[in-house]
Amino acid sequence: MGVEFCCLFSVFTRAPLAFAFGKSCTSDERLFTSLVKRIHKGTVVLLDNGFYAFRIFELISDRSSHFIIPASVSLKPRLIEKLGSGDYLAEIKDSKTKRTMIVRVIYVSYQPDNDRR
Repeated sequence: MGVEFCCLFSVFTRAPLAFAFGKSCTSDERLFTSLVKRIHKGTVVLLDNGFYAFRIFELISDRSSHFIIPASVSLKPRLIEKLGSGDYLAEIKDSKTKRTMIVRVIYVSYQPDNDRR
């Protein structure tokens, strides 16, 4: 039997702050929901692209916090306002509920150096 595991870490100390686990069929969204109370106002949450779920974004935003997540190449946010070079406000939509959210999108391109790990 497999296990799903979700953990909040401090970026500064790399220490775990909270964790949740469940059966392997437990969704990341459900595990994250149990941890959201540990996210404080102004926190920046770094998410793996496996956590791309509109509800998770809502939970973070509802706590007056922010998130950073790699966007899928298939993601097509609706441009609302260009703020600067590679920086704009956009609307994203929940494919299930059709709810929308305005988010700030910052385009960052990163190419890892294959010589270092």
